[in-house]
Amino acid sequence: MNARLHRAVLLLTLGAAIFGSGTAQAVNVYLSMDVLPETVGWVLIDPGSGTATLNNGILTLTTPGYMEYRKPGIYAPAYTIEFRMRILSVSQCCDRNIGVWYHGLTNCTQISINPARISVIYPYDLQVYATIDAMQWHTYRIEVLDSHHQVFVDGVLTLDFQHTGTGACDNFIMWGDLGGGGASQSEWDYFSYQFNDPYPVPVAQTSWGKIKALYRDSR
Repeated sequence: MNARLHRAVLLLTLGAAIFGSGTAQAVNVYLSMDVLPETVGWVLIDPGSGTATLNNGILTLTTPGYMEYRKPGIYAPAYTIEFRMRILSVSQCCDRNIGVWYHGLTNCTQISINPARISVIYPYDLQVYATIDAMQWHTYRIEVLDSHHQVFVDGVLTLDFQHTGTGACDNFIMWGDLGGGGASQSEWDYFSYQFNDPYPVPVAQTSWGKIKALYRDSR
């Protein structure tokens, strides 16, 4: 086993220990950026000439249009998504679709991040939003319990909304540049999610970031 893959396996093992192994835990996935996501089961959607590069545990996505990673989702009443990223550049000023798409028991939800704000682009068409400086590193955490969605930025509750609609959106976990026109470049430190049934196992905020920072310092 090469060194990068070994680190990825070790981080996944540490994650399992933190999240716990109780009967409530259904799915727990942690993606360290020590290996390209497509080598560990993620599907890369890149219709253009984008690039995905790794450097010291950071994934850089550069795309002229859109470039996303996806995996099939799981219908569950409660789940948590967490990732750490920053935007390096965009060719349009407003409401790009860098962010994440997820699907629970009801309908799909898409969180959009642009350099100046974070918003719910679907289903609320940007009407739910908060101002941030997304060109700095932040840890984003999404917690869902039935129709109640909360988004934390660096542990601070930033978006809080109800998603009561139903529909037949594609059941995927997707992240990256999800489209919207123009070029973008972003950096990703890690991406994780857990589906729980029936309710989430309590997890300290930004646990993954702390693990990865400690492990990187130990190299």
